[in-house]
Amino acid sequence: MVYQLLVAGKKGVFNLSDYCLDEITYTTHKTGYASSLNFTVARNIGGEFVFFEGDCVQFFIDGELLFQGFIFSKERNSDHFIRVTAYDQLRYLKNKDSYNYSFKTASDVVLMIINDFKLSYGMIDNSKYVINNRIEENKSLFDIILNACNITYKNTGEQYFLFDKAGRLYFKELNNLKSPFALSIDQSVIDFNCKTDIDTDTFSQVKLYQRNKTKKIDKEITVNDKNGIEQFGVLQYYEKMPDEYNDFQLETCAKTILKEKNRVKRTLNIKCIGQGLGEHLLHAGNSIFLSNLDIGEEILNNWECISKCVHSFKNNEHIIEMWF
Repeated sequence: MVYQLLVAGKKGVFNLSDYCLDEITYTTHKTGYASSLNFTVARNIGGEFVFFEGDCVQFFIDGELLFQGFIFSKERNSDHFIRVTAYDQLRYLKNKDSYNYSFKTASDVVLMIINDFKLSYGMIDNSKYVINNRIEENKSLFDIILNACNITYKNTGEQYFLFDKAGRLYFKELNNLKSPFALSIDQSVIDFNCKTDIDTDTFSQVKLYQRNKTKKIDKEITVNDKNGIEQFGVLQYYEKMPDEYNDFQLETCAKTILKEKNRVKRTLNIKCIGQGLGEHLLHAGNSIFLSNLDIGEEILNNWECISKCVHSFKNNEHIIEMWF
């Protein structure tokens, strides 16, 4: 595996590949965070390079652009080591703004924000479900998009994911992001950790409500699962819904939430070695097949969606750590 690290700015383009110390880490998240690239370079090893905050960073693996972003922070010490953090375009979604929109899909909301903030993009899937009216006041752009995606999910059961790929934003339905890779305990897995609980995000009953113009609770709908209540007790999810939702929409949302959350929550962390088969392309939002993975009380043979993924590159070694 051959990597190349370039920084381009007002002072020119610098190849930092030969001046990197320790490891280069590339991190992606499923929601709410920009992808990041972290690396340390040493100017006292003959490097006559000058770069600044805002300069463009490109990271290539075997000639293929894996990450493109911008320097947001530098840390220096007395040895002239410089620790750099670069983020992709998603970092600009931390900006706050207010929007009042009507009859837009989540895809429309994404494109509206992309155009307003002059971001580059590739393919934007059509999320189809139309949101009648939404007021977002003093919210981060991340939250505005996430709210639109959550509304879409509750009404359709479809999940959408926004990510940056080599300097362009993509908005894809999660079912279209399955990876060709499979992991099993007897192959590349170094270690794993699995936690199960019903304490943080498990619900056996869902109650949704609306308020009328006098702010009194006007309508409630409750759905539950008898088996879930017998196993977990009554763990209730409670949420205010938009005034314009009709009975069918309320029931659809309640059933979608119950279907997702009426289970034992499992948090799985897997650390493995890259085999040089293209695993560096894995990112949060991808689903990967876990094959015969014995986690103690069960053996996993199913697709799992990556919520966070960290790639570490050092001395021609590639380590991947994934959270599900």
